[in-house]
Amino acid sequence: MDALTRIGQELGGPEWVQGPGGNVSVKEGDVLHVKASGKRLRDMGKPGSIATVPLADARAALEGDKEAEARTFARTPRPSLETYFHAIGAKVVIHTHTVGAMLVACSGAKRPAGVVEVPYERPGRGLGVRVAQALGGAREGTVLLASHGLVVYGETTEGAIARTREIDAAFRAEFSGLEAFAPRVSAPYEVLRGDGLVLTTLPARKGHIGRFLFPDAAVFASVSRVPSLETAEARLSHARAALTAFGRPVVLVADDGARMHVARNEDELAQAREVLLAHDYVEDALLARGDGRYLPDDEPAKIVGMPSEQYRLSLTRSDSPC
Repeated sequence: MDALTRIGQELGGPEWVQGPGGNVSVKEGDVLHVKASGKRLRDMGKPGSIATVPLADARAALEGDKEAEARTFARTPRPSLETYFHAIGAKVVIHTHTVGAMLVACSGAKRPAGVVEVPYERPGRGLGVRVAQALGGAREGTVLLASHGLVVYGETTEGAIARTREIDAAFRAEFSGLEAFAPRVSAPYEVLRGDGLVLTTLPARKGHIGRFLFPDAAVFASVSRVPSLETAEARLSHARAALTAFGRPVVLVADDGARMHVARNEDELAQAREVLLAHDYVEDALLARGDGRYLPDDEPAKIVGMPSEQYRLSLTRSDSPC
């Protein structure tokens, strides 16, 4: 789909989405073309990046039809778990995790005019129902998902992209004076390799809280506290133990604030690093304002335990570092 490829080219950078986050779709007749689960938005158009679902099934799944739901998500490639809210509204739907949107969605900052907000809901059908209620039958609209991200509904690809950019700028305007996020995430980093793992040094953070503002951080930036990361032996030992215990990317945090990110391969590490740096960026800004709204303490474990999240993680794993 040329439209989805274009959206990925325009909005696939880490200032718009991080790791495998976000999703996009285009309705074409009686079918819905939607980003496949676990794929990166910037990779739209590559083999396996787009799932095609009967629109009637996707809409029935949103209404609670279990058989339609089973048919929808049994496809290969598997469509995004958030296909529910792609089944409604206008022809083009763009869901992003822009850092501007996250600054507002995770705080009490002023919401721009023309944006409707949905209270936090774990990704899935329940969130789709809330989004449908917020749209109220309208085809076009802009929806802020609390502690999650932004959804834009538009009749054209160009219009939906432009609206995403416009509203992100409005969100950022509420936080004047912030450094740009792009240089932080695009800075080169060294990858260290061990037996069945890779890791990289992160900026030190003495006050690493270990709580999460949004779902993807719970999945890709879990925290393991360790006494020290001063020696190569300590780094590898702690990395192996954490990776075995968590089974997913982990941030090692030492008593002195030193941090390292560990994963099973370089692609998983790159995706997890984007998520973690976005979380750092948003958290820093919100702590400065005294206005961060974290997920409930029991929510991260529930998110990580979702079959859809385990599936996404399975796509980034391999038996050895690449």
